[in-house]
Amino acid sequence: MSDETAWLEDDSHMQLPVQGLFADLDAAAGSIALTDDFLRLPASVRAEVLQHWVRGLEEKRRQAIVQMFREMMAPLGDLSIVEQVENFRHACAQLGIDCPSDLPLLLQRY
Repeated sequence: MSDETAWLEDDSHMQLPVQGLFADLDAAAGSIALTDDFLRLPASVRAEVLQHWVRGLEEKRRQAIVQMFREMMAPLGDLSIVEQVENFRHACAQLGIDCPSDLPLLLQRY
């Protein structure tokens, strides 16, 4: 269990669903429209909750990018890892996806 998710296992925390994340799967686009109830919370609470969400979403994004790398580069296995990373960065740029600068480390992590 990672430090980012350890608090999920703590019974003293009660998780409530909050509506507001939307995805257009056909267009591979997402948006946020948080509820008025959420927006009425104290700013410090909103900031903390949003910080947790951003961390969690970033972790999922990094995992998806590593999986995307493996899927896209599998047919190019004869290239060096340096060439594969360069090809992947170019593909990400063409797709408008931000490729993490620490991609080689992520490939080792996931």
